[in-house]
Amino acid sequence: VQRAQTDDLYGAAVDPLTGELAEVNVQGEVQQQLDVLCNTLMLRAFCGSGGVCAVASEEEPIPRSCGDVMGYENENVISD
Repeated sequence: VQRAQTDDLYGAAVDPLTGELAEVNVQGEVQQQLDVLCNTLMLRAFCGSGGVCAVASEEEPIPRSCGDVMGYENENVISD
């Protein structure tokens, strides 16, 4: 997994398309392609750990369930 992440990051760093995207993050900053790639890798790493049920970052407009990040259905429970 680490090698694949390193290869993805290296490829993004030397890709001539690397740079700004048309999207703006929750802090009002123009998103960078490398930021979005790193965000995707981090969310997958956290959710793949088995100890996390939801994630949030400045690159995401709202918190996301790990089921959404990893592509499987799950149920979220909130109790009072």
